[in-house]
Amino acid sequence: MNTLFRTKGIYPTLVLLILLMFGSFTINSQGSKVWLITGDSRLELTVGSNVKDFHCQSMDYHGTDTLVQVWEISSGRTIFNGKVTLKASSFDCHNRFMTRDFHNTIKAGEFPTVIIQFEQLVKQPDSDLINGEVIVSLAGKSEKYNVRCKITDYTNDGMHIEGSRSFSLSDFDLEPPQKLFGAIKINDLVLVDFHLVMRYL
Repeated sequence: MNTLFRTKGIYPTLVLLILLMFGSFTINSQGSKVWLITGDSRLELTVGSNVKDFHCQSMDYHGTDTLVQVWEISSGRTIFNGKVTLKASSFDCHNRFMTRDFHNTIKAGEFPTVIIQFEQLVKQPDSDLINGEVIVSLAGKSEKYNVRCKITDYTNDGMHIEGSRSFSLSDFDLEPPQKLFGAIKINDLVLVDFHLVMRYL
């Protein structure tokens, strides 16, 4: 009888151990999702001057990059990592001369790609805002910036992320172009607006 009771006592103990094991796994585990950044995405650079602003938009993005979304179950946070690679020569400033000068300024012939690397973009629970860092690689030099963006649309199959960040051309040892013998002076500060349109892979 004592043996029988000891045997029966094993099962509650085993059940408790199994629950603890799976409970621990659930708390510490992570879920993930991979998103394709589609060709409908938009990236625009606003370049100011003493006359007017020029809007230079990337026109030839084919949508081959990905963004990885990871859920931290223990903290409830969501973290995004990924990058967007653009052709430097694809920026169109909607002015033939400005487009040419902008390509020359960012050395598009020598450095044909512009890379925006999203690192540790963190979304807190119950919020659409995302904070993190981006590394901009331009004209052979890379610089890191803080960035804040927002999820504007989210379904099981699609997601939109929008944000903006300014940087200086001088951060990359670049000099703003001047037009008409210096009568038109381009600002050093550039504003980047991005709208990532993604679908679930």
